[in-house]
Amino acid sequence: MGIVTVDREKCVKCGACADVCPLNLINLTEKEGPSEVVWARRACIGCGHCVCVCPEGALSHASMPPEECPGIKEELKPSLEQAKQFVRTRRSIRSYRKEPVKKETLFELIKASRYAPTGHNLQNVKWKVFYSRDRVDMLRDMVISFMKKMVEQEDPLAKALHMDMILKGCEAGSDIILRGAPHVIIAYGKSEDRIACGSCMIAMTHLDLLAQAFGLGTCWGGFIDMALGRDPSNQQLLGLPEGCISYASMMTGYPKHKYRRMPARNEPEVDFA
Repeated sequence: MGIVTVDREKCVKCGACADVCPLNLINLTEKEGPSEVVWARRACIGCGHCVCVCPEGALSHASMPPEECPGIKEELKPSLEQAKQFVRTRRSIRSYRKEPVKKETLFELIKASRYAPTGHNLQNVKWKVFYSRDRVDMLRDMVISFMKKMVEQEDPLAKALHMDMILKGCEAGSDIILRGAPHVIIAYGKSEDRIACGSCMIAMTHLDLLAQAFGLGTCWGGFIDMALGRDPSNQQLLGLPEGCISYASMMTGYPKHKYRRMPARNEPEVDFA
């Protein structure tokens, strides 16, 4: 039995399904219409493009029937100006309210972010939320210990990033590392997976943009990622499954302040070859 079935009464033989298939697993003939190639089941990556592009809902995938793929509501598509403002109003939040975010809200945010593209549709991004204050403080203390080592070793990066001044600020009671964020989200994958890093970064970027629709603020955890990347032994503190490592981190919580304008940015440098 194949993985793709076609309702011949509905099919108008437009060829869209064959045209969008990433691996060319659907043949199209003028007489019969679309049909899968013999190696389709072995090669299909389950992206669902064939199901979602069909204008008549005539094509069904074994793991993704059309009734499980919600229709696109044209009225919900943002205009160009709305989309541009949505991107431009995203800010790196470094002041948070103390109240925690409900776990259900963070779950829905991550659930929405799973639609980020992954190579070969591997969907290879896994998530861990450091939710409690104790666990978040553990991450901050990990970064502080890392910075102290960097300063002691007179590492050029420590000097470039003024880690000595950051440490003095922390000693004085300022949370310059995590900015008082109540939660930290980690995107991780298998260390042997060559594309896990890219997948995690893309997914986290989607989460970063989507967060504002949930009323949340975010800031990339650059210091966390640095501590984990430069000192792999710190990965053990995360409690990830064996063979997995963190590739991206994001602080999140409710913003303490509301931004009312969009800052200017440099003109892009573009070379059309």
